[in-house]
Amino acid sequence: MKYIHIAVYPEENKNFTILPFLGSAIRGAFGVSLKNIVCINPSYECKDNFCADKCIYFKFFETPNKTPNYRFDVGLNQKNFDFGIFLFNDSIYHYPYVLAAIHKMLTDIGIGSARSKFSINKIKVNGVDIIKSGTFDISKIEPYEFDLMNIISENNNMMIEIDESFKIYEHTAGTIDTINPISNNKLNNISGESYNNKNGKLQKKGSAKIKLKFLTPLRIKQNNCLVRDRLDLDKLLQAIYFRICEIEGKERQYLNYKPCYKILSKNIKFEDYSRYSNRQHTKMLFGGLVGYIEIDDLDSISYNLFKILEIIGIGKSTAFGLGKIYVECL
Repeated sequence: MKYIHIAVYPEENKNFTILPFLGSAIRGAFGVSLKNIVCINPSYECKDNFCADKCIYFKFFETPNKTPNYRFDVGLNQKNFDFGIFLFNDSIYHYPYVLAAIHKMLTDIGIGSARSKFSINKIKVNGVDIIKSGTFDISKIEPYEFDLMNIISENNNMMIEIDESFKIYEHTAGTIDTINPISNNKLNNISGESYNNKNGKLQKKGSAKIKLKFLTPLRIKQNNCLVRDRLDLDKLLQAIYFRICEIEGKERQYLNYKPCYKILSKNIKFEDYSRYSNRQHTKMLFGGLVGYIEIDDLDSISYNLFKILEIIGIGKSTAFGLGKIYVECL
C-alpha cells in the first residue's frame, strides 16, 4: 500500500457552527470543489463514462460499489475545524488536485448551507508543512509505502507503530524508543510470545494490553445485522483483513490464525448521527459504535491488525470519516 496523509489547519471562523460530526459536510464541499477543478466535460455531468478511467472526481464520487481509495480524517465533537484526508494507492498521484480542491473549498466555495469560508493556517503532507510564502511547495513530498499483507504473516514477529505523520514502523519489543512513535504509546511493555496449535491454526499467546478507542462511529455489520451493542472482536479482525485484501488488490482471504486476547472492560454504545444530503436528496445515517474496549493478552498479529486501523479505518462510510480507530497501549 502506498499512501499520503494531508492534514489541514484552517483559521477559526467564529460565524461557523461546528457540527458534532463534520465528515459529511467536508466531503460534500470537497466534492463540489474537486469537480469544479478537474471536470473537462462540457456538459459538466458524469455520464457515458467520459474520461472515467482518468478522472479523480469520478473515482472518488461516482463508483459507489468500489472500495474507496481515500478517507477523511475527522473527529467527533471537535473544538476546531482541523481535518485530514488519507489517499491510498492510485489516488496518491492526484494529490496536487486534492490540495487545490481543499484550498478552493475553504477559501472560495465555503462549507455548509451558509458557505462559510476559512483562511488556511497551515497544511501538512506526511508531516511536511507545504505552505511557503503563501504558495504550495510540494517538492519534498514522498508517499509512504508499507506491505499490509506482511503484518499477518506467521513468520513475522515484528510489531508496527505509527508516528505523528502516520508513517508506519516495524520493531521488536523493547526497541520502541528508537522510532519516535506517538508519545503516549508504551509498547516497550510488550513481552515475547509463545505458540499453540489449535484446530490446525497457529495461535499466538497474548502479550499486549491496549485500549481500543472508537473515535468516530463504527458502522459495521455482523451476522447480516448492523452492530448496535455486542461487537465480536474475532469478526472485527476478519473484517480488517478483508479490508486489507481489498486495499492491496487481492481476493478476500480468511485469517489463518486464532486470535488471542482477553477483554478486561468495555464502554461502547450506539450513537445516531444523520445529515441531509443535497446531492442524493435523502437523509444519510452515520450512527455507529463509539467508546472503548480494554484488551489484555493480545497477540502481535491482532495488535497489528487493530493498529493499522489508525490509517485505513473500518466499516461503512470510511470515506466520510466513520470507523476512525485509535490503539492506546496501557
